[in-house]
Amino acid sequence: MTTISLHGRTSLITGGGRGIGAEIARAFAAAGANLVLIGRSADQLASVAAQAQELGVSARVITADLSQRKDLDKVIAEAGAIDILVNNASVKQRYLHCTDWPEDYLREAFEVGFWAPAILMREIGKSMAARKSGVILNISSTAGVRTAPHLGHYSAFKAAIDMVTRATAIELARFGVRALSIAPGGIDTGHHGLADSGALCAPVGRIGLVTDVAQLATFLASDAASFMTGHVIPCDGGLSAGEFTRHAPPYLSRVE
Repeated sequence: MTTISLHGRTSLITGGGRGIGAEIARAFAAAGANLVLIGRSADQLASVAAQAQELGVSARVITADLSQRKDLDKVIAEAGAIDILVNNASVKQRYLHCTDWPEDYLREAFEVGFWAPAILMREIGKSMAARKSGVILNISSTAGVRTAPHLGHYSAFKAAIDMVTRATAIELARFGVRALSIAPGGIDTGHHGLADSGALCAPVGRIGLVTDVAQLATFLASDAASFMTGHVIPCDGGLSAGEFTRHAPPYLSRVE
């Protein structure tokens, strides 16, 4: 059985200073990967980098706003050889009616959530293909598969990145490069109040944790998942499996 190890590989993680991105960084470091962390907050990135370095791996920080093309170009220029690309950065999720979409917010959402990942996939994907090896992981959302009221804009760029992931996987497979999307749902990132609300978010009976996403990402980035590419993989405790209500109907309340 293949051991889940990322020893000696270098991963670039956008949005690496907090939430899911920071937890993926910690999990990758624990598996032996060196890190290049991208984000807007130098202090947050430095904290995650320090934690990684305590595990004996190298960690570099590039402060960048991925909605700005000059910053995106800086990331590409300074990244170096990357073995694992994790496109995780996104704007803060907002719930907006379709008749009330602010144009500035829409533009930023697509620049960070779709345009920047697509450009990074293009540029870093070229290098991966030339070296005949690499993994691209895009952090998407279950909203990219099934939308909800006031989430049309968010669902749109998540669905777009999922489709690009599939196409990239097909086109780069012969060069030894894999591409996958992880679609979290009901994850407590500390920004949506899920834990405080006590909401039951999935059939498994608990709220998702950032560690759930990070552990899946570590597996997919490793050689243990070498036969997996082009998939959009839910990480949602069964939320996307079908209709779900918090209280089971009477005919499901006992087991025969």
